[in-house]
Amino acid sequence: MARLFLLASCLIPTAVQAFAPPLNPFARPAVASQSTARPRLTRRDSLFTDPGGWFKRTMEVMNDKREAEALHILMPYVKKEGDGVEVLAKMEEIKAGIAGVEDFEEAAKKYSTCPSAAKGGSLGKFKRGVMVPNFDDAAFTGETGTVLGPVNTIYGAHLIWVKSREEVA
Repeated sequence: MARLFLLASCLIPTAVQAFAPPLNPFARPAVASQSTARPRLTRRDSLFTDPGGWFKRTMEVMNDKREAEALHILMPYVKKEGDGVEVLAKMEEIKAGIAGVEDFEEAAKKYSTCPSAAKGGSLGKFKRGVMVPNFDDAAFTGETGTVLGPVNTIYGAHLIWVKSREEVA
């Protein structure tokens, strides 16, 4: 009997859980002193803070009929104090040693941590909006035939070489 009581008590929610109202992240507190901290905004919240900007960017990306062919070198940031500075310094050093596309391919094979390093950093051809936003913007607005970057993304720091850009139907 004691086992049955223990099992039943685990399955029945407490009075607070059963009758607590569901949390609404958009509800204002009933009393101003209940919540004075402003919620942290994330990229997802940009839709609510600037709906026109989000919509405009999305439409520009969707209507862009260009395709780019690019190579890249990826060096991730290590989760230790000060490593971001070391990675960026190393990227600048690599960038200074690149004179042409052949040099870039060799540097990608030597330094990149991306699986594309085996192919000289080649990402092939891709349309606008396929890559993460910072990388995408650099690949479609930067000059072709030169080293772009370092470009920061969620994956780390990138050096990018855009081989070509062309219109597709």
